[in-house]
Amino acid sequence: MNFAATFSSRIAWLSVCLAVASCGQDSSEPGSAELDSNNPSQARSGIVPDEALVPDTMFGENECQSSLPAATACMWAAQADAIVVAHITKLSPVDGPTMWPTPEGEWEEVHDCVFANPALSIGLQVDRTLSGTLDGDVTVMIGGNQVQHFNPLPVSGDSGSIEWIPTHLSNRGPLWVGQRIMLGLHRIEQGWSLMGDTILGIDSQGTVFAPERTADCLSTDPIDVHGLSIDAVAELMACSPDPVGVEERRAARESAFGDAVSTYATQCGSR
Repeated sequence: MNFAATFSSRIAWLSVCLAVASCGQDSSEPGSAELDSNNPSQARSGIVPDEALVPDTMFGENECQSSLPAATACMWAAQADAIVVAHITKLSPVDGPTMWPTPEGEWEEVHDCVFANPALSIGLQVDRTLSGTLDGDVTVMIGGNQVQHFNPLPVSGDSGSIEWIPTHLSNRGPLWVGQRIMLGLHRIEQGWSLMGDTILGIDSQGTVFAPERTADCLSTDPIDVHGLSIDAVAELMACSPDPVGVEERRAARESAFGDAVSTYATQCGSR
């Protein structure tokens, strides 16, 4: 997949959006709960409470990084280093290091980028660890390659703030400080990363809500958790998955999302 071309198309759309209207959302408040009833992949979700809305991960045709089907909760827990329920304590863009694709298909750090999709840094207070070992405060990185597929799309605002720009007609919510979420975490040299994994919303009653699924990609939600309680999700994770399948999925995730721009770095879209 041509990441640079994909990102450039999103930049073009963003430029039009900013030129005609103020299309951003502040990350301090929940988004709208109204879904697009004409979208079949949203029909499974129904109306999602405001506090449980999270960004969709939107893949266009031939943009899916893996042919593996979406995981069950059992497989999701086995292939991640930790699955946690946490409150967001901080959201900030990460403007560097900034990477540019070389003709050989590698990534190099550059310092002359005109426009870049920032990586995100999310501060979390972990309330409950469903799988793995993790508690207390943790910072999670989301690389620019994954961020570019978010709807709404987070972009750097004034004074280190984040603005959320909708990239599709469906109106899903941004992440916001104080929000309770469930997510899969992966260890990298720099600390913890989402590494292409998913973020699920949780409402005030403790019900888990999955974002929209546009394709069976590694970064989409597990297929059997939407609408369940946190305890019910934890029960699904108390399992013995096929070890061969676990290693296959880990290897696929490392291949698709293991590079710098997927795990922690900013992706340059124009020089």
